[in-house]
Amino acid sequence: MNKQEKKIIRDLHHAKTRKPTGLCLVEGLRCVTTFLHSKHVLRTLYLTEQALTQAPDILKKCHYTVIPQSDMEQVSAATTPSGFLAIFEITQTSAPLGPGLVLAQLQDPGNVGTLIRTAVALTRKTVVFVESVDPWSPKVIQSSAGTIARANIHELSWHALKKQKNSIPLLALVTQHGQPPSAQDDAALFVVGNEAQGIPAPWIKECDGKITLPMPGNTESLNAAVAGSIALYMTLLSK
Repeated sequence: MNKQEKKIIRDLHHAKTRKPTGLCLVEGLRCVTTFLHSKHVLRTLYLTEQALTQAPDILKKCHYTVIPQSDMEQVSAATTPSGFLAIFEITQTSAPLGPGLVLAQLQDPGNVGTLIRTAVALTRKTVVFVESVDPWSPKVIQSSAGTIARANIHELSWHALKKQKNSIPLLALVTQHGQPPSAQDDAALFVVGNEAQGIPAPWIKECDGKITLPMPGNTESLNAAVAGSIALYMTLLSK
């Protein structure tokens, strides 16, 4: 791997490079394989010699470059590189908004990836990012286990979201004074707020309803990813 290739990959660790190039970095066998089965187009695939022996046929049918483990360690965004690294073109969704999640000012990639994974698993593939972390960061992709490739990702302002949602209700997930998830419309967009501050108060007022999870253990709140996942699951389970 030459210096220019290394620079290109390292630059993709940062949103300021991903945005203008329309490229993202995908690591790990499961994530790369999931992306290959999606609408996103493979640009480049790198494998270490050890990873090549573990690669399924779908990877061996792609054009790939075998690189030393030392090179992989230099360019990987992972603490422990898996040996599978790919660059994909980000294909923006053309799907309209549907039932799913709105991530309002979330900043933790782990929470975001977990919520995407839950939404896709429950067939609620619309995930709207409003002032949240970059959806195509390596950490988000990794924490979603690659399922972001199967989601319909929208990056919108709050104002644009309200205009585009049409008749889909916006349901704010709040810590108190909301209805239980089982009483809500499952064909909704569930708004999950910032890890520390929650959903901005003006946005809550503009939602069509509020959801509060029952807390029999008298816990004040849950982690954003846990709360959002439970709310989505409970709503679907009750139908």
